Amino acid sequence: MDKKTKIKFHILAIFIIIIFSFALTPKTLQNDTYYTIAIGEHVLENGIDMQDPFSWHEDLPYTYPHWLYDVGTYLVFEFGENTGIGGFTAIYIATVILSISLGILIYVALKKICKNELVAFFITLGMMYLLKSFICARAQLVTYILFVLTILFIEQFIETKKKRYLIGLIIIPIIIANVHAAVWPFYFVLYLPYVAEYILACISESDIIYKVRIRINKNKLKKLAKKGASEEKIALITNKINTLEERYA
Repeated sequence: MDKKTKIKFHILAIFIIIIFSFALTPKTLQNDTYYTIAIGEHVLENGIDMQDPFSWHEDLPYTYPHWLYDVGTYLVFEFGENTGIGGFTAIYIATVILSISLGILIYVALKKICKNELVAFFITLGMMYLLKSFICARAQLVTYILFVLTILFIEQFIETKKKRYLIGLIIIPIIIANVHAAVWPFYFVLYLPYVAEYILACISESDIIYKVRIRINKNKLKKLAKKGASEEKIALITNKINTLEERYA
């Protein structure tokens, strides 16, 4: 693709992703939505008191796992009520916006990783379809967006070495801890492939690996010499050994 074709494809791809993400967002809300609104209202009125406000037991300890999302949902609900849109309609619109944001971010992240716009586009549609059961007015939708942003920031930092992406990677877990605390440990799971890749790279460049590779090629050279192999093959192995010994030195 030339530059103009790529731009046209990106515009078309994003437009389709927006329509697809919108279509996947259900109009019906879950029972948890009512609880979320009530918790948000309670937190705004009483702060994070670490007590279950809706239990018939007195002084029952309770941790608000997604208080920030609850407060945000309540504010959206109140905005809808005050403007005449309707509280639940406003929550639905907010969910649509989050769903579209997730779809676009997945596409951008995949394009950055696989370097192929067409592959990134179709995988994005597939991923959004698989996530359709989880696209709803719950904290998990915000968490998915933050997870995708994490991968995107890691890839961007590896490519550009710009520190602003490191700042983003510090801010994201803080947000997750307040938006959806239960999944906070999973944030660090996203780093495991990169850590494993780094460890493997260190091992492959270590002295032990070079010694093993040199020994293997020397044994191969001896076998070729015994079999009376051609000078071309022997020279090829010899060059490999010399190259490895130069790197090891």
